[in-house]
Amino acid sequence: MNDITEGGRNITPLRIRRIAPRPELDHTKKAHEARGITAPDPEKDFVDIDLEEFVSLDFAGGRITLEPSNLCNLRCRYCAVPKDDPCDIDWDRIAYIFKLVKLRGMSTAVITGGEPGIFRDIRRIISDLHSWGFYVSLLTNGTWASQMDRARELVGLGLTEVHVSMKEFTKGSFLSLTGRDLFERSRQGLENISSLRRDGSLRYFHMNHVITRYSFPVRNIIDFFDAFDFCPDLFLITMVEPIKGRDYDLVPQLDMLLRELDVLLSYLDARRIPFRVEGVPLCMLGDRIAASLDRAHMSDNDYRVFVTFKEHRDSVFVFRGWQRFLQFAHGKGCDACAYLGQCPGVHKTILEYWRNDCLKPLTAGEQL
Repeated sequence: MNDITEGGRNITPLRIRRIAPRPELDHTKKAHEARGITAPDPEKDFVDIDLEEFVSLDFAGGRITLEPSNLCNLRCRYCAVPKDDPCDIDWDRIAYIFKLVKLRGMSTAVITGGEPGIFRDIRRIISDLHSWGFYVSLLTNGTWASQMDRARELVGLGLTEVHVSMKEFTKGSFLSLTGRDLFERSRQGLENISSLRRDGSLRYFHMNHVITRYSFPVRNIIDFFDAFDFCPDLFLITMVEPIKGRDYDLVPQLDMLLRELDVLLSYLDARRIPFRVEGVPLCMLGDRIAASLDRAHMSDNDYRVFVTFKEHRDSVFVFRGWQRFLQFAHGKGCDACAYLGQCPGVHKTILEYWRNDCLKPLTAGEQL
């Protein structure tokens, strides 16, 4: 691979790895269900490719995700990302990757973390991505936006979308899940981002919540929405994924989930708040199957490019949209389901927990 000139200096190209073409790495093949919960494995399941092959790919419709830092001010129990290692990056060194995928049709850039709102070079990264024509999305816990001046500054640099992950909806549950007494800062940041959306400074304001046992009763979520009158462009509800097989007590019991999820989704329907559900099998959604984000991704063959600086530093991973479902599996009764081909199933760790450790599921969930 030839050296690349960027910012007036020669730089060493990043290591680029593409997911290997093996049947067990294809979610549409039954072989993948025999694999473990790490999917795909960063070392075993990817093959190195050169820059020439990389730029030959058609990235139209896909997205590139940057994880500029592992540093985070929360300690969420379900999060596997290191919290104290800032993993500072050389933005000049990696900028060419973003320019290349833009030339090959990619238009969406996502900045995640750690917590990107506290990363020292976040201003420059947002500004550059915006100037290169990217739709720029920031995934954040929102605490950095508790000061309106700070929120307005970052949005003004070129953010198209801010996706706020609201960890919990009461002070007590927020502290129990995150280990930090930052509920008020997170709530204020959410309010400020919502305000910037309403005044037209921000094009899209999305919310996310990871469902754990702390999410119940969902009356707390409903009361939170009612009290502050948030109306996001999208509310993404994601099932917790204890990927490393730990913290089983974070997984909600199935009977509680079936009962309470319907209450929450009925409320969102009544409020006309758009929502998507992720990590929940279609059989749990009833006539709301169209709201399954996983169902949409099952037919998504667009490229994803992930630039990371964690355990596998200075690496670029390339894969297809549906290939993340390798960590999902189907239950014994799923073969008879009319929606099998559209449903990724449920996370393997959760499926095992529901089978062995929780209360007997309700009839509606017995096929799992």
